[in-house]
Amino acid sequence: MLRIPTYLAESKISGAGLGVFCEEFVSARTIIWAFRAGFDYIVDELPQDKILRNFVLKYGYLPITGEKGWVMCADNARFFNHSDDPTCLDFGPHTTARYDLAPGTELTSDYRSFCRDPFQGFPDHHTARRMEPA
Repeated sequence: MLRIPTYLAESKISGAGLGVFCEEFVSARTIIWAFRAGFDYIVDELPQDKILRNFVLKYGYLPITGEKGWVMCADNARFFNHSDDPTCLDFGPHTTARYDLAPGTELTSDYRSFCRDPFQGFPDHHTARRMEPA
């Protein structure tokens, strides 16, 4: 669950679609996201239904630490986009601000830091997308 106010808008990353942005100033190392049972959820197995399966592959992730199941965010956190130079860092169960973030900063993560198979849901993107300069 996101721990800061956010909004969705067109991502600054070419071809990424929507992105999630902070509404207010966020200090470095502030916890931005943490799993919250009862709000966020775990999908134990990939669904057989193609539409449901594609949704889980695109918006969920398999924790790099080896837990079973796909973590699904129930809020705007599912719109975090990947960046090789992210604005956020992922440590265990938390996502934190990498540095001070001005209002309107896109929240990005390096998917490889928390997901076992980070680009499985993005067959057209064999390499990581980079954030374009603002």
